[in-house]
Amino acid sequence: GQPFHGSAGVTFEQRPGYVEAGIDGGLGYRPAADTEVSVAVERTSVRPDSVGGPTVGRQSIWSVGAEIEWDTRDSRRLPRTGWSVTAAGMWDRVSDAAASDFARLRYRLGLETYRPLNRRTVVSVRLQGEGLFQDESPGPNALVRVGGAQTIRGYVEEHFLVEHALWSSVQLMRDLGRGARVYLFGDSGVLKSIRSSDTGWVKAMGYGVGLQSQVRTGTMMVEYGLSKDDSPGQGKIHVKMIGAF
Repeated sequence: GQPFHGSAGVTFEQRPGYVEAGIDGGLGYRPAADTEVSVAVERTSVRPDSVGGPTVGRQSIWSVGAEIEWDTRDSRRLPRTGWSVTAAGMWDRVSDAAASDFARLRYRLGLETYRPLNRRTVVSVRLQGEGLFQDESPGPNALVRVGGAQTIRGYVEEHFLVEHALWSSVQLMRDLGRGARVYLFGDSGVLKSIRSSDTGWVKAMGYGVGLQSQVRTGTMMVEYGLSKDDSPGQGKIHVKMIGAF
């Protein structure tokens, strides 16, 4: 394929107290088969919502970021060996109608590795870190959202709003054939919360079982997860779809 590729997107999110909308564009370059470097520009606007009372003031945000990824996995959909490393940073310039302009720095780091135990059994380990730095107290639209299918399973989506998060995931997977896998998982992390009821870093932990299968549009995963404080009847069902539509 071509070493360069472009991307563009439009986002619109309705959240309690505010609406966030934006456009973005990016350019990626592959200097080698297992390496990709990309840059991106985003323009986002935040507007208070009249329903439920505003939680965020009117903001206009310009963002510039870069990301690098090394990926040696033998397969994107059903990896058995290899590893991937991702590092990304984003600089935001925020114009706030109620305050002076300010800057914000966001970061994201990830490591994922796979190792076969036998012909049909694979173990994977994933480490992820994400956070932000800014002089002013960050609003809810800037915070890292943790909990749910993409982060620490066993919690409802975006259960935690935090400044910094570091979490890990371990999975023991069994191949069933025809692109299907069943697996056990355990997730745990430490999170720097801004809630007044928490002091400093808090701990989160989840565990459960999942099923992965290949569908026409990509990969589908259905998981049943419990947090550390849940009884068996309080589990959460997570559904993920990965692929091109």
